[in-house]
Amino acid sequence: KLITFSNKPLYKNILTLSNDKMNTDYHVELLLRYLIAKNNHINYSDYVPSYTLLKDFIDDQTINLIKSSNFNLDKELDLLEKTLALLFNVFQENAFKKNQKGFFSHSAYEAILVGLAENINDYDTSNLKEKVNAIYKNKTFITASKHGRKALDRFQRLNDFSREYFINES
Repeated sequence: KLITFSNKPLYKNILTLSNDKMNTDYHVELLLRYLIAKNNHINYSDYVPSYTLLKDFIDDQTINLIKSSNFNLDKELDLLEKTLALLFNVFQENAFKKNQKGFFSHSAYEAILVGLAENINDYDTSNLKEKVNAIYKNKTFITASKHGRKALDRFQRLNDFSREYFINES
């Protein structure tokens, strides 16, 4: 199911990864990162951010997803597809590029996707662009996405940020 989803044109087009990245199944890894973050049953105290390799973290958390009786892959993929469709409708292939320029940004992916998916019913084409564009000026985002930050620390901070940021406060 993960391979099938990760090869959907919508998913591949919105990520805009290089052929080299696609050939190494990096798009599948990004899908796993999303599912792990979305499930949000991570005990970060089990990991030392300065020593833990992200690939080991992803392996551990993927096993936890498989073992979880509360995890519904079909439901999660349906929600992700709905979220990606909205993002693509607003930004086309620039959804995960900082300020819609340059190359795919892990920080943008982690700061946008989980929080938007969890609050998808609060957003549409009329209010999403402004909300996403404001992320890149947000102090918490800037701090969490600084160059040199350990990948696991960035993952945790940006996914936590995403959840808080996309809660509809109106």
